[in-house]
Amino acid sequence: MGRSLRYEFEPLISGGLMWNELDLIDLVTLTPVQETSPGPVIEEIIRNALIWHPGSQAWHLGAAADYRAGYANTSYTAIGAGGEIDSNVSVWWHGFGFSAFYGHKF
Repeated sequence: MGRSLRYEFEPLISGGLMWNELDLIDLVTLTPVQETSPGPVIEEIIRNALIWHPGSQAWHLGAAADYRAGYANTSYTAIGAGGEIDSNVSVWWHGFGFSAFYGHKF
């Protein structure tokens, strides 16, 4: 490809945390309580990008197509007046995505 047009193949792995919010009722005071529980997130991405730079290289335009697959999980356990509370949320995802972008050099 020419100097102003380039192709990038980008395999990526990302990780982080997610929080799950639970809306509960305190059975002793009958008031709402909100609890949160953190959990891990991991995502694998394969991205193909086509990027165009003008002659000045001060800015660029591009388009990308990617495939993503990931997993996230949170769990919460507590014992209250109403008994044991146990919540587990697991999310799996996968699919294709497309994007267009603009970048500018400062």
